[in-house]
Amino acid sequence: MKLLKIRFAFLLLALTVLSLGTPCSGATSEKNAEEVAASVNGAPIIAKDLEAEVNGIKQQLAMRGQTPSEEELAAIRENALQKLIQFELLVQASGKAGIEVAADEVENQLSQFKQRVGDEENFAKMIADQGMTEIDVKRQLQKNMSIQQYIKLHIMPQAVVDDKEAKDFYTENKKEFEEPDQVKARHILLMVKAEDSKADKEIKREKLLKIKKQIAEGADFAKMAQRFSEGPSAPKGGDLGFFTRGQMVKPFEKVAFSLMPGDVSDLVETDFGYHLIKVEEKKYGKIVSFEETKEKIKEFLAQQKVNELVENQLAQLHEKAEIKITGK
Repeated sequence: MKLLKIRFAFLLLALTVLSLGTPCSGATSEKNAEEVAASVNGAPIIAKDLEAEVNGIKQQLAMRGQTPSEEELAAIRENALQKLIQFELLVQASGKAGIEVAADEVENQLSQFKQRVGDEENFAKMIADQGMTEIDVKRQLQKNMSIQQYIKLHIMPQAVVDDKEAKDFYTENKKEFEEPDQVKARHILLMVKAEDSKADKEIKREKLLKIKKQIAEGADFAKMAQRFSEGPSAPKGGDLGFFTRGQMVKPFEKVAFSLMPGDVSDLVETDFGYHLIKVEEKKYGKIVSFEETKEKIKEFLAQQKVNELVENQLAQLHEKAEIKITGK
């Protein structure tokens, strides 16, 4: 069921999930004009906050070994500024709607965030690296949560999906609901390199044949894998979990899918070495019925509708807002 394995995030997540590269507008007192990158209905977007957002993106790219060019950096900065404008528009909309977030709710979210990053020391270092204080983080959390509440109360109720819409989607995307054949297996691997001598390879073959004989005489496959396998799955008793065709090398795949649950293979040779394979379970491919997946389809379509509704709301807010770009 390929489609429903894809996670489509609400637009609100892009705007409101706490990122320590995301700014806390208004956190610095007595800001002068040079510090303001833009204003939204008079509310400032601070230049240092914009730079924090840009630096956060640059850090993410650096972790992937990417360094943006000057042209790309300019585009990143422009996109970041537009994101902050959208964020501020939604903050203001939630305020006009009377959304209030209690202090204890913010404290609870802060506590959960600290747990995710490890401990107080890691948290303090992380926010210090971003030029932020715990007060800044609380203020940002309060804004994030107010937007989430605004969308939950004022937008999500409009994202209604009926059975007909879900069924039409199912019918039009039938191939996306195909589940392929799957096999759950364990293996014992004795690694062999191409440059190993014929004698060394034969020693490995003989060793694995003895292991197979012990299993045939009643030895537990998983325990034998823990003891003898040289593959990364050895600590788990050789457990490979479920896999589909195309996920394993061809010789391994061919044998695994030919076995029945409980069967143990003869020796299988691959580029990694010699294997014994035990199939524990098989799931045969099928097309998931509409009734089985109806609720997931509705959830998926509702998420899409929320995205569209938030985008439309932002467009309307943007059109009515007084937005001034004062510097970048």
